[in-house]
Amino acid sequence: MADYPAAIFPAELAAAYPEALIILSVRSEDKWYDSMESTLVHLQKTRASDDSSPMSVLSRKYHQHCWGTDFAATGRAFFEKHNKLVRELGKGRKFLEWQPQDGWAPLCSFLGVDAPPKGTPFPRSDDWVEYKKMAEQEKLRLVTTAAAGTA
Repeated sequence: MADYPAAIFPAELAAAYPEALIILSVRSEDKWYDSMESTLVHLQKTRASDDSSPMSVLSRKYHQHCWGTDFAATGRAFFEKHNKLVRELGKGRKFLEWQPQDGWAPLCSFLGVDAPPKGTPFPRSDDWVEYKKMAEQEKLRLVTTAAAGTA
């Protein structure tokens, strides 16, 4: 349930995998909101409305499902509802609520593995600058593909 679109279906995934451990990775609502606004929501707002690529179709569907396409009005309520639901799903199961700044120790302990050697940097993959570069490359690819098809 780590990321979109899987994170949209925590109840369904928990039911399908009743023995699975559940980790709720949390951060402040404001940081989550800003990250979403500068990545997924930004991409959705700038994507061509007639883009029929599979990723675009999926993106439109989950934006509609999660916040009715009005992230500014309903995104924060979705965040709270999602975290509350995952906490409820964690009751009676092996569950960890964890923040990346907690580092390796609680995560590795929960998973029953040794922590990496002291000083091992924690991986960072929530980088909005890199995400926007990727989004721009995808947009360029789609424009180039469309232009080649009409030439």
